[in-house]
Amino acid sequence: IQDDKGNRLLIVTTDLLGLPRALTAEISEHSNKSFGLRRQQILFNSSHTHTGPTLDSSLAGAYDLNAEQTAAVKDYTRKLKDNLLKVIGAALKDLSPAKLSFGRGTAQFAMNRRESRNGRIVIGVNRDGVADKEVPVLKIESPNGKLRGVAFGYACHNTTLTGEFYQLSGDYAGFAQAAIEQNHPGATALFIAGCGADINPYPRSKLEFAQQHGEELANSVKQVLSDSLSPVSGQLKSVLGGVMIPFAPTPTKEEWQTRLKDQNAFVRRHAERWLAKLDRDGKIMAEYPYTVQILQIGDLKLVALAGEVVTDYSLRLKKELAGNTWV
Repeated sequence: IQDDKGNRLLIVTTDLLGLPRALTAEISEHSNKSFGLRRQQILFNSSHTHTGPTLDSSLAGAYDLNAEQTAAVKDYTRKLKDNLLKVIGAALKDLSPAKLSFGRGTAQFAMNRRESRNGRIVIGVNRDGVADKEVPVLKIESPNGKLRGVAFGYACHNTTLTGEFYQLSGDYAGFAQAAIEQNHPGATALFIAGCGADINPYPRSKLEFAQQHGEELANSVKQVLSDSLSPVSGQLKSVLGGVMIPFAPTPTKEEWQTRLKDQNAFVRRHAERWLAKLDRDGKIMAEYPYTVQILQIGDLKLVALAGEVVTDYSLRLKKELAGNTWV
């Protein structure tokens, strides 16, 4: 997106679990050299599908990979970087006059997953729990009214397909994007994941449920596109900053070494990584540099929070910032 003063914003969406900081930093550096885009001008988002390719340095402790698998992951990550840079270049070459407008719909399949059982909070189904069922929609048209693209979001884990499902899939977000593009030939559909860390799609665990949720989401977008939306115009602004978040008290070296004997493979791999950091750096980080980004398109504020964020933050920010706010 570019305004009449030449200010630019770029939104890059992916059907992946997430994009690690090292990868987005590398892509941003290349984008700066090749296209003059600063990091704060680029918003990276992943749909958080659990049935997408694994990336190098992303959730390293979750996977028990052999050498061949590790090499394949590194190779895919290199290809992904090149492909994303090609996509960025193609988007910039495709700039032409456009009308933007914003609206909101709803979808009902988001369900809070923090369930109380026997005095403990477990992942389950909490029908009375907080959930944000809003579907924000940004419509992009040519001056003559032809739909060129639509960016839409939902605050829900993109995980209808659970652990027994081993085929590649964009899950409900992928099915929604495909349906929108099928209904609007030539238009590009972009799913932007919202703050759904504590939210699951429901029902789940079957492919037909992913298709069903995707159809519901696509129908919500379709309804919004046919309604009277608020025009979005004005100057573009972007800012990227951070806040240091302190960790809980850090375990000692002896405590990490004890965890190497834990029966849980995830605990062991976690301890191995932190002990390696300790050997390399002589200390273990006590706080984390958390990223916050804001894009402003006229009166539309798009607030991006890094990582997996619970819904309460989205609801609070929309209430406090009011107006056309998308989190």
